[in-house]
Amino acid sequence: MHGKVLNIMYQVIVRIRQMLYKVSDKTTNTHVGMYEFEGKMYSILFLVQLKSEFQAKFLAQEQHLINNKFLTNPALLETLSRDYAIKK
Repeated sequence: MHGKVLNIMYQVIVRIRQMLYKVSDKTTNTHVGMYEFEGKMYSILFLVQLKSEFQAKFLAQEQHLINNKFLTNPALLETLSRDYAIKK
């Protein structure tokens, strides 16, 4: 019984590491992420980094629009917010 439990635990650990990092693609002999975003494969850790970058870029652009009174087009802020929500 203990051997089966340890084997299952090991398989779970391996799968979590694959999700967090990357998996080996034996056909191309490279490592690729398990999750697709905008046509590319990413690991969870890289997706977290991308989300952080998108958020920082959005906040900077939002602040720029607010400081410049929406650059005479109030719809720009709405469009920026909608595009960010879609990517997020």
